[in-house]
Amino acid sequence: SLRARGCVERHVRSVRNRLTQLFEECRFRSLRDVKQEIVERWLSQGANLRRSARTRNTYAIAAKSFMAWCVQRLDRARL
Repeated sequence: SLRARGCVERHVRSVRNRLTQLFEECRFRSLRDVKQEIVERWLSQGANLRRSARTRNTYAIAAKSFMAWCVQRLDRARL
């Protein structure tokens, strides 16, 4: 987790807020709902068009990192 890696609370909140917004606006109800195409479409539409490329990238990085973390946790649980 971000906390376990020593990230400051401000960063943890920022990433959590970005992921919460992404999940809500994409209407993801579970991890099975998350699809790269949907995230990419969301990033290229609506209010995101008014965001800078850097900000859009932070959403993409948060999503990719979170999903990679989930896969890693699942793999560990299977051992």
